[in-house]
Amino acid sequence: MTLTDAGQPERIAGTRVTSKLLPLIGVTLALGRNFTEDEDRAGAGPRAVILRHGLWQRRFGGSSMALGKTITLDGSPATVVGVLPPRFRFPDNNFREELLLPMALPADPSWSDDQHFRLVRAVARVKHGVAPEALRQELAGMVRGAATQEPAQFKRIRENLEVRVTPLREWLTGTVRPIVWQLSGAVAMVLLIACLNIAGLQSALAVTRRKEIALGAATGAGRARLIRQLFTESLLLTAVAGGLGVALGFAGVGTTRAFLPENLRLGGLIEVDRGVLLFTLLIKVAAGLITGILPALAAARVGVQAALKENGERHSGGGVTQQRVQSALLSAEVAAAMVLLLGAGLLIRAFLREANAPLGFDSGDVVTLKVSPSPRKYAKREDRVAFMQQLLEQARAIPGVQHAAISGGLPLVGALGAAGVSFADRPEPPAGARPTVPVGAVSADYFRAIGIPVVRGRAFAPSEPSRVAIVNQAFADHFFAGKDAIGQRIEFFSRDGNWREIVGVVGNVKQLDAWRFANLMVYAPLQDAIEPEVFLALKSSLPAVTVRSAALKAVREVDANEPVFEVATMDARLASALAPRRTSMTLMSLFAALALLLTAIGMFGVIAYYVSQRRREIAIRVALGATPGVLLRWVLARGLRVALTGIALGAAGMAAIGRQETGVAVPAALLFLAIAALACWIPARRAVGVSPAAVMREG
Repeated sequence: MTLTDAGQPERIAGTRVTSKLLPLIGVTLALGRNFTEDEDRAGAGPRAVILRHGLWQRRFGGSSMALGKTITLDGSPATVVGVLPPRFRFPDNNFREELLLPMALPADPSWSDDQHFRLVRAVARVKHGVAPEALRQELAGMVRGAATQEPAQFKRIRENLEVRVTPLREWLTGTVRPIVWQLSGAVAMVLLIACLNIAGLQSALAVTRRKEIALGAATGAGRARLIRQLFTESLLLTAVAGGLGVALGFAGVGTTRAFLPENLRLGGLIEVDRGVLLFTLLIKVAAGLITGILPALAAARVGVQAALKENGERHSGGGVTQQRVQSALLSAEVAAAMVLLLGAGLLIRAFLREANAPLGFDSGDVVTLKVSPSPRKYAKREDRVAFMQQLLEQARAIPGVQHAAISGGLPLVGALGAAGVSFADRPEPPAGARPTVPVGAVSADYFRAIGIPVVRGRAFAPSEPSRVAIVNQAFADHFFAGKDAIGQRIEFFSRDGNWREIVGVVGNVKQLDAWRFANLMVYAPLQDAIEPEVFLALKSSLPAVTVRSAALKAVREVDANEPVFEVATMDARLASALAPRRTSMTLMSLFAALALLLTAIGMFGVIAYYVSQRRREIAIRVALGATPGVLLRWVLARGLRVALTGIALGAAGMAAIGRQETGVAVPAALLFLAIAALACWIPARRAVGVSPAAVMREG
């Protein structure tokens, strides 16, 4: 609805609710009161209105004096009786309300009462102990009880009607739940990689400290005390790193909100929750214990005499068992990172495929905006059409505008209306049985402005009568298979024999989102526009900012009281449609990159430790004539063997769950091998530079 006082005209979203909604969902108003039961009855007099906190701040400066003020909504007065709390979110993902109005249903509703006929959504608080199935059956009985009062067309439409009961939390989070699970899995993988990484490095560190631990044991330190010491060191490291992580988490909340797509409605609620923080701290402590316990136990089991007998030379890797443990940990780390890399690769490929798929229209150089002719000022259809024709004339006069058009819908947005369709050459179906098809009224230049090709026939003429229609290719193929749709007669918006001749067939375009072609679509001339809101589309090579300013001026010249809203280029609308998939892909890619980094660090640490423990062996090999190439291959072979094992395990794991494709697996494996080779190459170069004489002198 349009708010026309307390500032510039503004198109805002409102929601009609019954007076019991806010108490039912436990909402306490920030200011004022809830609707009364009298205000929630039809014909109650001046409307009451509850403002959303943001609208109250924006239009009334947050003043308590707003209570009792009268505002004008769609030309009708309404009295402000309350203000919603700042964090209020309407319990439905499809509503972006700026204010609430009483539903004001009549006490004795009638199917023939067009004024109060509407689709509604019901929210109920279930009594303790009532099973969902029992509630569903009770609601189904209510629906069956009202069926006898329905007109014939509704009886047909509601055949095989299914009643469902959905928990509100599931209703609100259902659209983002797959992404949340996906990202939770990625976080778990990164945590696993980090734990394996630390466990491997701790294991290596424990070997190097065996003499230190043995000396402690020899001087009277018990095994429990030695284990406590190693545990304390591990937990101290965990506390420092975990503290830094928590600090980064707090600092990154704002960045995360800004990064998430605007159409993710719950994104604004993201914060560091106490429960989540406690869970994170517990996970941090558990990770510290797990990564430190095995190395601590292994180090504490060392024999005092065996450790003290070791000469000044480092122990050669801690023995075969120790080497196998380190290799197993590193292989598991590589496998987990490979799973993340493959998952990110699949998401990237899917996103690129969808982003580059043909849309059926040209989104470039098109600026769109929405207007809503006042239902009071333009109550008659001819007045609305005259307003839109004047707006088109002003828009065409903008310098640099090639095509200007008005439509009831847009690609990626969808048609705002739908109608049952009849065919002149076929028997009239019974009430409620006509196929329902999206219908959009468009001006003559719409197809040129949006770049939708006319496949056969023609586009609308500038002053086209209401007795014609244009259909898309999908409609023609579905209803006129084997025939030419041009010249066929159809009827919609009525059942009175007002047949329309199909004068054109246009290409299919993607509607509603960027991944689904509208199966069927009918276009009507602008004279048939019944939508309360229409789009103005301008095709121009000028900068979008320039076109936007000129378009706003054009609307004001026609009617200064008409608000303009949802101003965006078609490219921006396309980006918005792709935003959820882009976000998921980007986050998964970031996790995969982090996993690769952690794995590379772990591999570098293990191979560097491996080389340092074999300095004497390498020196002897050099003294006996081993070339640098031979030493490089020897060191690289160990690291790449582990990497190949992990890559194979990760690929097998993805294939086991049916998410593996060669086109992604091969590049991912090659990338991983390249990173593994680089991580091993640095310590391998150190091995090549070992001086036999210097090592022998270390003695």
